[in-house]
Amino acid sequence: MIRTHALPAFSYLVPAGLSGRLRVGSVVSAPLSGRQRVGVVVALERAESDAPRATEWIRSVSPDLALPETTVALCERLSQETSTSLAQTLRCALPPGLRTDRYAVRKPAPDWPWSRGEVVSRTSLRRTLGEETFREAEADGRVSLEVRLPEPPSREFAVALISAEQASRELRRAPSQRQVFERLLRLGGEAGVEELLASVNASRQNLRALAARGLVRLERRATAAAISSATGAGDAADERRSSAYARVLREGEVCVRRVPSRSTVRETLAVARAAFLSGTRLLVLVPETSLADRLAGEIARYLPAEATVGRYHGRLGDERAAVWRAAVSGELDVLVGTRSAALLPLRDIGAVCVLDEPNPAHRAAPGHEGLAAHAREVALARSAVEGSAVVFLSPFPSLRLAELARRGAVRELRPLHQQEWADVRLVDVRGTGAYLSEPLISACKATLARGGSVGVVSEKSGHSRALMCGGCGRPALCRNCGVPLIVTGPPSRDKGMLACGRCDHREPVPENCPECGSGRLVALGAGAGRLRELLLERLGVRVGTAPGEGTPVVVGSPAELLCWSFWDLLVFPAADSFLFGSWMGASERAFRVLYGAAESCRRLVVQTRDPENPTLLAAVRGDYRSFAAAELSRLRKLGYPPFGHLARLDFSGREQEVRRAVESLGVTERDGEVTSSGPVRSAAGGEPGGWTLLLRAKNREAVARAARRAAVRTAKSGGKVRLTVEIDPEEI
Repeated sequence: MIRTHALPAFSYLVPAGLSGRLRVGSVVSAPLSGRQRVGVVVALERAESDAPRATEWIRSVSPDLALPETTVALCERLSQETSTSLAQTLRCALPPGLRTDRYAVRKPAPDWPWSRGEVVSRTSLRRTLGEETFREAEADGRVSLEVRLPEPPSREFAVALISAEQASRELRRAPSQRQVFERLLRLGGEAGVEELLASVNASRQNLRALAARGLVRLERRATAAAISSATGAGDAADERRSSAYARVLREGEVCVRRVPSRSTVRETLAVARAAFLSGTRLLVLVPETSLADRLAGEIARYLPAEATVGRYHGRLGDERAAVWRAAVSGELDVLVGTRSAALLPLRDIGAVCVLDEPNPAHRAAPGHEGLAAHAREVALARSAVEGSAVVFLSPFPSLRLAELARRGAVRELRPLHQQEWADVRLVDVRGTGAYLSEPLISACKATLARGGSVGVVSEKSGHSRALMCGGCGRPALCRNCGVPLIVTGPPSRDKGMLACGRCDHREPVPENCPECGSGRLVALGAGAGRLRELLLERLGVRVGTAPGEGTPVVVGSPAELLCWSFWDLLVFPAADSFLFGSWMGASERAFRVLYGAAESCRRLVVQTRDPENPTLLAAVRGDYRSFAAAELSRLRKLGYPPFGHLARLDFSGREQEVRRAVESLGVTERDGEVTSSGPVRSAAGGEPGGWTLLLRAKNREAVARAARRAAVRTAKSGGKVRLTVEIDPEEI
């Protein structure tokens, strides 16, 4: 599958022998540009006599890889909405690691060492036939590409072949071997080799000796550790919670529910129970692999024994192929995965549950091989195409989802409120240059004296700091990108340089604020590295970098410290670095971080130079509704999502080629419903010759079509220019 916008769908002839095996969604091999390629059938038509006829033939079909027709329709929809090539979107629905290095011999030549139907590796064909003859055989259809799932991972097992009485006689003079064998019998007569040897602290040599004597057989078996059978029976007391979701699943509704972070797992279990009892297969999407593993285990321990639960995320490697096969064949009742599972074709899917929906980890970064769409959008598209119910569970929905709920497109269930809320203290540090105020240090010392845990939330790693005016409160912004500039180097170099992390623009630190002329320019806190140094100096205790290290104080990012850990004290030495971002979603992200902090601790101390900031106050009070109302009103005036739609186009390549490509698009002119910003320099693709454009329109389809036209034109540049398209990015 060639992941480019330059190539449309191609038409091929279907041999009579394959016509009965081919359908929409079939994975096939077919010739393209002198090579056999992997493709997916997106339509079947009977050729009319006056229609242009295809000249190439489908070579082979892989029936065990076929996608459901609804999945193909879903991929086509998402391809249009995200301006992603259809090939890339379809690839996200297939399992990773497909084997494309095997060929079936169809018409062997007399001097070939292989018979008809034999499967041979590409390496063997090239070595035996030579590159040129191999290419000719591939083009003539004498060998055809065989697309296969990767081999499942395997483990070595030991199986006992004799009884305990026989072993006692055979192993009288081999105590180490007898110990291993007796342990094997206690484990039921067979066990994994690694687990067996570890349990008796024995070497593999003892096991080999047992095998050589014919007492034990060693064999390798395919494993599917990511698939497990449930072992519980549920909790009858949870029937009331499950019944709240039963109607949603039965009616195929899309709903959102605000639940405390610490109640998310419990509510997900209720959704899983409702789905299983109603015969509905459930896909659960989570932002992190660790949560996927934990949640899948909780569900397996909770559901009745006849249920089957699977996990799907990048850390599983080739084991994902076995999970994919089980999902497509209908062997799974519940599948828990990260964003890579969003398009997985779970057979007869009836519901999708998305946890912590505002989390940016639900969306692939621009340029990532995954689908450039948020799991929220994929879930909504699945509901529209497949008719599945969707349940969003989070402490607060994103503003995009909140607007859908306000319009009535999403039903809002009664929220669940957290019973306990943090004791919050705001420390006004206006007029001071201290990174760590005395109230903050006193709170840390008091907590440590009681044996409590302290988490310190930092925006940046290293020593980088944003610069803010103490007079007018405006941050120093990049003249190209409009994002806050940061002071480079250690804090001692206050008269250093300001740098943009997006386009690498640099300029000296000014003497006065360019907006109001004030000379009170203040760096917004220290980075994580500097904070650890300061805390070690002021508190005299070890300072860690992640929870679970055994250190009483931990400095980390919000993703590392919040939601899934609970602290006696959380502190924000520089809350303004979250509050004063200039990008579109800065206020929403700041609210999410501060709200999550108030959920995750007994006491919260926040240092700020703007203690009356409405986003800050709403977050620490847990007042989501007032924040959403105010922020949605602001976004409506600006025409930003969810009230308008955007496409960010990042061009990268050689300076001259990028400039020519940008100019050829005519992007500075109004294009019907779509308008565009002027191009600005950026570090797109990590290259200095990058440019970024922003397209805007009230209609999502219009901005997606304009972005697609740009992608198609750029794809025809022969690789001289690369373009990354992001529709409705989370941050602008």
